[in-house]
Amino acid sequence: MQLEQPLSEKEFDELDQFLLSDRCSEDAMTMDMLHGYLTAVAIGPEPIMPAEWLPRVWGEDAEDAPKFKNSKEEERIVNLIMRFMNEVLVTFEVAPKEFEALFVEHDYEGQTLIDAEAWCWGFWDGMELRPGSWNEIWDSEVAELMQPIYLLGADEIK
Repeated sequence: MQLEQPLSEKEFDELDQFLLSDRCSEDAMTMDMLHGYLTAVAIGPEPIMPAEWLPRVWGEDAEDAPKFKNSKEEERIVNLIMRFMNEVLVTFEVAPKEFEALFVEHDYEGQTLIDAEAWCWGFWDGMELRPGSWNEIWDSEVAELMQPIYLLGADEIK
């Protein structure tokens, strides 16, 4: 596995701002959703190539592709996403116990509240790339650990 530098705070902010910009569709992932999505792709039971998972970062449909200024900007943004994915992969390979989901924090009346919903949506989207391959996990003793992701990330709860 190629070891690259993790995203700097400046690069993280650059990618965040691009995903939130009007050059991306309203359906483009936010950074917390992207992190959940990349986590599911990274740890899923079947490998998924970037050519398959990357377009979904921009939204559900092909017309959701971002409007890049030029090919240099496209290369830069895609490179930041790939490095973000590499961070997730390296963490699970080298120090899985140090993995931390990227949840949004909100300050409310002097308390910090953790909002995990977008991360779970992203994780669920990643699972949906290979839904049948996750059956073994849902049927195992760790299924209970998947319940929060299901409750916060699934479109419909059955």
